[in-house]
Amino acid sequence: MTEKLTKVQQQVDETKDLLVSALNNAIQRDQQLHDLEIKSIELINDSNEFKAMSTKVKRQQRYRQIKCWIGILIVFIVIGLFFLFSQINK
Repeated sequence: MTEKLTKVQQQVDETKDLLVSALNNAIQRDQQLHDLEIKSIELINDSNEFKAMSTKVKRQQRYRQIKCWIGILIVFIVIGLFFLFSQINK
């Protein structure tokens, strides 16, 4: 009878070890999933910030380009007026 009891106790210990191991694995997976969730939230925030900054830079570049074209247009108008007035004065 003690032999059967020893065998049953051994099976209970093995089962307990398996359950503890499975529980530890589940806890580790849960922690990994939590870490991944935090990283994904950080990536979303970073991507939103990047999008906002890139839009701002794009607008600034567009504004600089418009200013440049306006400057070039003014130079051509001044040159054209200069030639126009020089032809009128002759």
